[in-house]
Amino acid sequence: MVTWHGGAALLGRSDLVWALTISPHPGEAEPFVFGLDRDVLAKLLTPVADQICVPAVNARFRLRDGEITIAAEATEGRELDVASAIQAVAAAVMAGRTGSSFRWSAWNRSSPPPTRERPDSATM
Repeated sequence: MVTWHGGAALLGRSDLVWALTISPHPGEAEPFVFGLDRDVLAKLLTPVADQICVPAVNARFRLRDGEITIAAEATEGRELDVASAIQAVAAAVMAGRTGSSFRWSAWNRSSPPPTRERPDSATM
């Protein structure tokens, strides 16, 4: 089970078996080294990233009677840091834990802040 603030998803055993790597090391103290294929984990986490991702939305303004008013507030977006998520899942699996938590990053769309000057009506 992977969780994040606001949600959760299940990466099942069959998913993780798909990502499992086994490297033979004959004659060594550890004859087999187990790991996880990071590219496969990235593919497995794509649907999770899609659930976490929320696009940022800029505020909308209206010019009404010579005054600028807010028509809709801006909303902050979020996205999954896939590289960190891969590390979190790999660390949890290799440590024998049954779950892992993800962090997501907040982001805003880049746009100039509104000014208090009266805008040129030709550009509205």
